[in-house]
Amino acid sequence: QKDYKNFKYAFVLSQPGGEWKGLKGYVQNQINHLGYDKTPTDFYMCGNGMMIKHTKEKLAADGISPTNIIYEAFD
Repeated sequence: QKDYKNFKYAFVLSQPGGEWKGLKGYVQNQINHLGYDKTPTDFYMCGNGMMIKHTKEKLAADGISPTNIIYEAFD
């Protein structure tokens, strides 16, 4: 983010420890807070296969093309 002003990332933890100050819960429930609807956006996701599936469904419902979504699932 420091080197590329048009690059942003966010971590969302479903089971954060007590010290975590970032986004909590599930990505598909937090993604609207990131403002991706205001600028052309590509998505890079890595995580649980069900998280990726649900997030892709949410993005598709918001009109995001699958060509703008790159992911790596692990289970």
